[in-house]
This record gives sequence, C-alpha cells and structure tokens, in this order.
Amino acid sequence: MKTHLRRREREKGFVLTLYTLMMLFVIVPIVGLAIDSGILFAIKAKLQAAVDGAALGASRSLNRGETIQSQEDAATSTAISFYHANFPAGWMNVNTVADPTVSWANSTTSTAVIDVTGNVTAPTWFMGILGFNTVNVTATSESTRRNVDIMLIIDRSGSLASSGSCGTLASSAQLFVSSFSNNRDRMGLVTFGTYYNYDFAFNYDFQSGLTTTLSSLNCVGWTNAAAAYWKGYQYLKGLSDLNALNVILFFTDGQPNTVTFGQADGGTGPLVTPTGTCQPSPSASGFSGTVGGNADGIYQQTVSTYPAPNPDQFIVGSTGCNFTNKINQVLSTSSIPSLPNTDAFGNSLTSDLLGGTGFPYSVTLTGSNVRINSSNVQNGGINALDNAAQRARQDAAANNVPFIVYTIGLGNSGGVNDELLKRIANDPTALAYQTSYSAGTYIYTPDTAHLSQAFATIADDIMRISK
Repeated sequence: MKTHLRRREREKGFVLTLYTLMMLFVIVPIVGLAIDSGILFAIKAKLQAAVDGAALGASRSLNRGETIQSQEDAATSTAISFYHANFPAGWMNVNTVADPTVSWANSTTSTAVIDVTGNVTAPTWFMGILGFNTVNVTATSESTRRNVDIMLIIDRSGSLASSGSCGTLASSAQLFVSSFSNNRDRMGLVTFGTYYNYDFAFNYDFQSGLTTTLSSLNCVGWTNAAAAYWKGYQYLKGLSDLNALNVILFFTDGQPNTVTFGQADGGTGPLVTPTGTCQPSPSASGFSGTVGGNADGIYQQTVSTYPAPNPDQFIVGSTGCNFTNKINQVLSTSSIPSLPNTDAFGNSLTSDLLGGTGFPYSVTLTGSNVRINSSNVQNGGINALDNAAQRARQDAAANNVPFIVYTIGLGNSGGVNDELLKRIANDPTALAYQTSYSAGTYIYTPDTAHLSQAFATIADDIMRISK
C-alpha cells in the first residue's frame, strides 16, 4: 500500500511538471500567438484601408492643378494626408507612422495609375517571449483614373429665365466643370434654345474658359433639344478617342418643342416646301430653319438674340412669302402647308427606333393647321430627340466608342418628360432599358436648390466608373 501511494505521488509530480512545461512552452506561446495574430490582422486591415483611401483620394483630386506634374504633386499630398488620417500614429501602439510611398510610374497618356504603399512596425504583446518584439506590416493599393471626354448639352430656353433658374444652372455646371482635370480630360459645351450653338469647343484646357462661358449663359427662346443632342454627339465622336470614357451630360427643364429642319448646318433633311408665290432666296426648293416654340411658326431668323446663328443655317431674303413677323421672319400658315418628316439630321418626327410603352408620340405632318398645333410640334420634337439618342447609342457601339449618357431634369418650370430622359440615358429604370448598352443615369431635381447636388452626383459617378 505504501509503495502504491508513493507511486501515485511521483505521478502527480510528473503531471504537474509536464503541465508547467506545456504552459510555458506550448499553451502560452500558442495563446499569445493567437492574440498577437489577431492584433496584427487588425493592424493589417487598418493599414490596407489607409492605403486604399489614399489611392482613391489621390485619383479623385487630380483636378487640382493645371499641369500634369502639378496635379500629381497635389494628388500625392492628398494621398499622404488621407493615409495619416486613416492610420494615425499611436493606434494599437504603432507609435511611428512614416509617409507612404506614392508612385505614378505606371501611368499612361490615357490613364493615371496611382500606387500607394504603406509600411509600419507593429509591436507584439506575447510573442516577445519567443524573441519577436516587433513585426513589419506592409500594404499596397492601386487606383486608376481613366481620362474622360465630356460633352455638356445644356438647355438655355426662356423658361429657365422665367423661373429664375438660369443663374443657378450656370453655377451648378461650373462646379461640375471644376471636378475634372485640365490636360487629362476634355470638355465641350453645346447649348440650345430656339437654336443650338457650339459654345465651347472641346479642349484639354477647359476649366477657366468653360467656366467663363457658363457665367454669361443667357436663357432665351424655346427648346430645340434634338438638334443640340445630335450635334453634341457628333462633336464628341469627332474626337475619335477610344481610350477615354466618352460622356454626354444632357440638361433640360421642359419638353422638346422645336425642331431644326432642312439643310441646316450640314444637315440633309427635307426642306419645308412653300406654297403659292412664296420663293426662298437664294433659289431653293424650300426652306431651312426651325419650327418651334409653341408652334408659333417656321423661323427663317436673320439675327438671334443668343447666340448668333450660323450663316449656313438660315436662308433669308425670300420674296412673295407671307411673313407674320418681319424681324424674326416667321412664315404664316398660308406659306407653309406641312411639317417635314425628319429634322435636318435624319431624326424622325413620326416614328421611333427604340420602341416601348408610349412611344412614338402621335404626329400629323399634313393637314389644316398642323404646323401651328403646339402639341403636334412638341410630339415631333420628343420623337426626334428620342431617335437622336438611340442613333447616337447605336453609332457609338458600332464604332467601339466607350459611351455613357447622363440626364438631369429640372421640374420647376412646369414639368419634364421623365420617361424620355430615362430613355435618353438608358437608365435601368426606363421601361425600354437596353442591357446591350451602357447604363446611364437620370436625375430628377424638383427645384434649383437641388440642382448643384444633381451635377455633383453625376461628377462622382463619372469618377467612379472611369477606371
């Protein structure tokens, strides 16, 4: 019995010694390693978030600076600030946080590539028992920022002046312009009232000049949207830039109610045929001009309040024609018996390329007073704009042009056609949304108080997808 008890005591001592050794050399290191690994994982995640934020912040701040070098310097400074803001010294006892390494070496002429690498020395809590007092933690992030070519197509019709929105529109568009980078991006401006105009030709050096142009925006006339959209797309396509993201931003506060017709500005649409003794001059078989407003007349305007018209766009000096207004050359119903079936650029007033619920709108080309029926002309303008947008989308796809459209509708002047603007943008909420084309965005803003936010939201989205 005594021998058995002594053996039991020796076994207890062995187990206690073995347990002590396991605690010191197995269990404590394993538990310590697990705790330190968890802490190091948290530090690594925090560091990764810091370099991700730094890279993204750098790509989004390239609009600060006129030259490529000044933009990169400003963006590098932003990256460093974002990095330290997201990983401050002292967090989890990481007392020293050096500046990250910011590299632009992989950038190309069409894409800015920002690489950010952060490195910190993290202390350990338990692994020091094994002689590991610190661990080096590294994280790297890369952000790309593709150049963009943006065509602004801006409504400057008289309803904007009537609602007091013209100034806010100009300032909101100016803020949008300031979001993009000289010498990387390009931007142009087409505006439209009764006539469209190429106000600011595409340019890499756009911030100052385009901002100045917008500051003198004069809102007058009707809403000749289809011609402006089609010409705006042609100017954008003319850049032949397949590397950049090609963008149209279209703004309006109302329904299209004006159409450019005939041989205007290089167009090949049908002329409006006069009747009786009405003879165009120079000699032609019909008139070029606009039919518009509230269908007040077909205009052969010699002088436009804003902007001055292209001389090739209007034929004047006609004889034997019944003009109801000599200054604006408004032809009376006795001189013009019908509407053209397409606008000057081949956009149909009566049919529809896209189809879908509610389109095309009903239009009658001939008959008593069709020209002065305001809803008839407006319906033609809607169809022409809808077709212009669809033709542009198809043409961009056929020519491999990276192309996306954004639309903004301001509703404080009596209402906009939401479904039409969704169709123009190919917004996913459109009833005729097409998955085969890039999805754009339509933003409705009920008043001018929300207009700047609408422009800012689109600028943010362009930055998001320009990668």
